[in-house]
Amino acid sequence: MSGTSFELAMENDSISRSSSYTAFRWYVMAAMLVSLIASNAIMIAPASLVEFIAHSLGVKVGPTTAATMGTWNFVAPFGAIIAGFFVNRLGASRTLLIGCGLLAIPGFLYPVVASRMGGIILLRAIQPLGFGAIYVCCTFVIATWFPPHQRSLVAGIQGACSSIGVALGFGIAPVAYAATHNNWLAMMACLAIGPAIGFLLVLVIPFGPKPPQVTAIMGDEEQVKADWKQTTREPGFYTGIVALFLFLWCYVAFNDLTPGYFAVSSPTGVGYGPVVAGNLMTTVQLCFMVGAAALGPIYEKVFKEDARSSMFVAFLGFALAALSVRHPLVYTNMRILYPVLAVAGFFLGWICPITVSFVSLNYPAHLAAKVNGLWFGLGLFGGIPAIGIGSTLLAKTGNYHGSLYVIVTVAVLGAVSALWMKPPKAFHC
Repeated sequence: MSGTSFELAMENDSISRSSSYTAFRWYVMAAMLVSLIASNAIMIAPASLVEFIAHSLGVKVGPTTAATMGTWNFVAPFGAIIAGFFVNRLGASRTLLIGCGLLAIPGFLYPVVASRMGGIILLRAIQPLGFGAIYVCCTFVIATWFPPHQRSLVAGIQGACSSIGVALGFGIAPVAYAATHNNWLAMMACLAIGPAIGFLLVLVIPFGPKPPQVTAIMGDEEQVKADWKQTTREPGFYTGIVALFLFLWCYVAFNDLTPGYFAVSSPTGVGYGPVVAGNLMTTVQLCFMVGAAALGPIYEKVFKEDARSSMFVAFLGFALAALSVRHPLVYTNMRILYPVLAVAGFFLGWICPITVSFVSLNYPAHLAAKVNGLWFGLGLFGGIPAIGIGSTLLAKTGNYHGSLYVIVTVAVLGAVSALWMKPPKAFHC
């Protein structure tokens, strides 16, 4: 490890043992989490209503899924990657404000597009830029505002709040759809209130104390570049990209396609309708939340902060549960189906917090957001084949069976990739 990098790491360690981590960090976390929850709710809101949205647009379910969910998953990676490279310069508050603005303003414009497909695609292309910025800013906040012994805990809370947002999206969307007289465009405008509230909360941050690691981040520019080059030489850096790519494939496919599997009429789906489908997927998200929130102590006490073994268990546990959903014994019996979905959500909830904890604990603060932004950004491209292949199989086969088998296969590959998740040798943070 080079001299300046070692000094930065020692400075970080010194700061972590001092009292410079003020209580204001909890307000920053709260504002960040409100923004994160709102962004996830907007992301997933159309998923369980695709049949009704398709009817209002006069197109089939497959193209509607591609337009509303596929567009989001194509654009979101760029928001994360760009934010990862600029969040150090912009700071937490500016990045969060930009993210909330990119979600709220287009959200309020949905009724204006009046069911024009081009306008809908445009709005669904702008909003995920804000989603990516908010997610990457979460890693930046964890690395700069919190001492090392709290980072796994906060990463788990972040993961739980992502799930809360998705669960709210699944739960609120049908209610708002009914309350707006079956107008899904008005429903999307209602959901824009969430990031607007986040925007107002973030406005307070610049008037509070500064993050304690701001000095550490403003290191020598040449040394920061050298550290980044060293980071990209580590094989674990690329393993993180692969692992998140496969995780986000599973996450997007399971959350975007499985609601349709439960909601759409037979023989395409199992025909439970949007309300029951929403309840089933809310269970997944609630248990995703529990799994993410529990990850902090599990990761530290059970797995001893070993990303390889914890991620392997998470992928494999999810794969087995996802495979079970296809079996008639499971999907025809609610007493079995709900627990199986709970297991799927619980293990899936581990993976993202594991990567955030891994990055914040093994990389210097001035690299953490860039690494996680690139991992998450490139990983989000997993949503493209997830929706593309799923939609194609749905269109060709007329059912969701093939899509579910693909999800299981990808999860198994994720378990295998986790075996190469090793800490970088260049840094000792």
